[in-house]
Amino acid sequence: MCILLSATASQRQEIRIEYKASTGKEVTADIKSNLNTDFGKVCIALFRTQVEYNAYCLHKAMKGAGTDEDVLIEILCTLNNDEIAELKSVFLKVYGKSLEDRVKSETSGDFRKLLLLVVQGNRSTADVDLGEAAADAKALYKAGEKKKMGTDESVFINIFGTRSLSQLVAIAAEYDKLSKKSLMEAVKSELSGNFERTVIAILQVAFNVSLYYVKILHSSMKGAGTNEFNLTRVIVRTHTTIISTIKVTFKQEYDGSLGSWIVDDTSGDYQAILLALIGGDVDVDPSKIGIGIGGPGIGGGIGGGLDVDKPEGGFGIGGGIGGGLDVDKPKLGGSGGAGIGGGVDVDVPKADLDIGGAIDVEKPKGGIDIGGGIGGGIGGTGGADIGGGVDVDTPKVGLDIGGSGIGGGIDVDTPKVGLGGIGGVDIGGDVDVVTPKVEPSVEAAADIGGGVDVDVPKAGLDIGGSGIGGGIDIDAPKLGFGGSGGADIGGGVDIDAPKVELGGTGGGDIGGGIDVGVPKVGLDIGGAGIGGGVDVDAPKGGIDVGGSGSGGIGVSLPKFGFGGSGKVDVEGEVNLKELDNLDATEKSKRLEIAIKEKDTKILIYILLNASMVQRHEIIIQYKTTTGKDLLGDIESNTDAKLGGMCIALLKTSAEYNAYCLMKAMKGFGTDDGTLIEIICTCTNQEMEETKAVYLKEYGKSLESEVQSEISGDYRKLMMLLLEGNRPNTDADSSKAEADAKALYKAGEKKRFGTDEDVFIDIFASRSYSQIRAIGDEYAKVSKKTLLEAVVSELSGNLQKTVVTIVQVAQNLNQYYAQRLHYSMKGLGTSEKILTRVVVKIHNTVITEVKEIFLQKYNDSLAKWIIDDTSGDYQDILLSLIGEQKS
Repeated sequence: MCILLSATASQRQEIRIEYKASTGKEVTADIKSNLNTDFGKVCIALFRTQVEYNAYCLHKAMKGAGTDEDVLIEILCTLNNDEIAELKSVFLKVYGKSLEDRVKSETSGDFRKLLLLVVQGNRSTADVDLGEAAADAKALYKAGEKKKMGTDESVFINIFGTRSLSQLVAIAAEYDKLSKKSLMEAVKSELSGNFERTVIAILQVAFNVSLYYVKILHSSMKGAGTNEFNLTRVIVRTHTTIISTIKVTFKQEYDGSLGSWIVDDTSGDYQAILLALIGGDVDVDPSKIGIGIGGPGIGGGIGGGLDVDKPEGGFGIGGGIGGGLDVDKPKLGGSGGAGIGGGVDVDVPKADLDIGGAIDVEKPKGGIDIGGGIGGGIGGTGGADIGGGVDVDTPKVGLDIGGSGIGGGIDVDTPKVGLGGIGGVDIGGDVDVVTPKVEPSVEAAADIGGGVDVDVPKAGLDIGGSGIGGGIDIDAPKLGFGGSGGADIGGGVDIDAPKVELGGTGGGDIGGGIDVGVPKVGLDIGGAGIGGGVDVDAPKGGIDVGGSGSGGIGVSLPKFGFGGSGKVDVEGEVNLKELDNLDATEKSKRLEIAIKEKDTKILIYILLNASMVQRHEIIIQYKTTTGKDLLGDIESNTDAKLGGMCIALLKTSAEYNAYCLMKAMKGFGTDDGTLIEIICTCTNQEMEETKAVYLKEYGKSLESEVQSEISGDYRKLMMLLLEGNRPNTDADSSKAEADAKALYKAGEKKRFGTDEDVFIDIFASRSYSQIRAIGDEYAKVSKKTLLEAVVSELSGNLQKTVVTIVQVAQNLNQYYAQRLHYSMKGLGTSEKILTRVVVKIHNTVITEVKEIFLQKYNDSLAKWIIDDTSGDYQDILLSLIGEQKS
């Protein structure tokens, strides 16, 4: 990440060329094969030139079943003539086909005509001509509003496909003089479907291109799920040009900054690199301020760091006067306060804890900085008394912490270098130098115990205290930190487990805390007396703060677990099992607490272990006992991915179908893929139930909503499907033969064009068994299969709908396997599709779908989910498909 973000676009190309020359491989291919995550896809995007990335996105949008029209519209409508010419050249070179031919084969009707005109790259660059603007405004008014019957789309195509953007702004001003409607309103009332969306996009780009991108960014993160492909694409395309304006506009248009939305909707490395590309921009939520923990040696005074606006954030533990400062860039540290210095928390959801000074946590397994300092990417400057923490430039290396007095650790910037300790006058610091890549330095300082260096590439360090000093060295590849020794006996004890994070900070007398073998556990801070608490063994474990006496024990908590002074807090599997014995009222009370405390483990457990009837009872009891809506509370208090999944599980099948259809037609544009998937897979009974729920929940008929969103032959077919009258009869071979011949005559055999009405009638009104029989008969009259004929004869959303009907008729389970694969392939993950399909099939055909997925894609569905998702969202997906992470 550091290399990519610190290099210019031209430097990245030099690295790419040099990588190929020295290794014989493409760096993008290596990243894809070794880091097939959203983060990896951003890295690949950054290694491409802007024109290569535009070409790639267009290719991806038109590859396979269906077309992502939104991507075509966004890219083609935001490029100038020169950029389009360069794009066409690169597209032909890389993909072996002209961009014009690909667009022509993937679109249809007026939408196709306008896009092909745009692809010519002949938009005028002349200055504004007010006379011509007035004439064009009159022509548009006459072709649309003033026309008694229909609309003359050719006038709209010519004007919006050829006029300069500044001229279009002038045309809009002239249109205001002729009509009570604005030009934008007229376009929405006169045009429809993808053609309408393209003209609207052109107008929006002409008026304010930053606002246009802001709406796409917002759409990519709003509601259930995140469209990483759209989010990544817009940020990569704009981060070097107009991202500052976009951030300002986003905050004006929506509640919160762009950075805060990214923090809420993403995680880990993907979140970190997006935030770095936009230059931060994260809001601090005052309601989520963390805790200042005082005590001898650790804090004292007022203290208190600021937590970040994420439930998984850690705690800043500051001493003296100042609290820690929040950061809005993953690479930026904070300034320590007076005295011991403020802790700085980070906006990475799985980061652990800051005590004192600066921190650079670029990875979910990032360690800790303790001490003062300015921060990020450099060693901290020692503050008074406690001294300076040392930051590192590699995400899995630990740090050195100086003792009292002089302070000051040592900064490292190579991934396989450990950390040198600082020697004390008494016993001093033993330095472990067992590999040629460790180059520690040891400096004496009064009463500062010796740190012990490590000989492992990804290990952290041990911190010595005063007196006897040093902690115990570690020898496992991903170990974090040893304990900080207290007076007398000193040294914390680290353990020889492969993924242990860090040990406790010992108090006086006995000292050191005990670390545990969990990959992402946080930190134990021992108080005086017996010392360290026991850390938690949960994947996002938080912090145990031991008081005087014996340290607390916090076990199996999903995010945070605080051990008390000599207390045992067990919120693990035993307690979760006890939830099974609670009635709906008690479960609703536990859910309210879990939602408030961000305890996703309890939330997930209750939902997964309840039947649909029990979930409905819980919804009712939650409303009765709390006066609030359970779904609303979940949506506002969980991240979009997990929240979307929980909402799906709490709705009946008809309610969830209606909800997804509403979302697909709400706001900017229409998600045709969702309409097609749901409408084409519903049985007649499911369709009736969905229509009834839609009318009840949203106050409009589903038919009227769909009719207003789409157009042309696509609309004709969808309106027939919405009637829910598909017969459920056995196949009739003679009728199948007649239908096959009719389709052949209407398509392949027809010299010019296609008679779409024949296709619409047959595919809307025949049973699935009959369609399978028609496919068998079609093979007898043509060299093509029925599916191949549909793809070659139809286009756009009509083609997608008929292809879906054929696929559902041939093998519904295979269709679901293809949808799941589509949701995770390539750049980004469509959580909307992934969530929708898994929820729909997890109680019915998931076993069959998993088998088909494995056969078709040579890897298990679980493996794809693990590679493409993370955290609670991943856990709940795996549970629903009957798998677990090994």
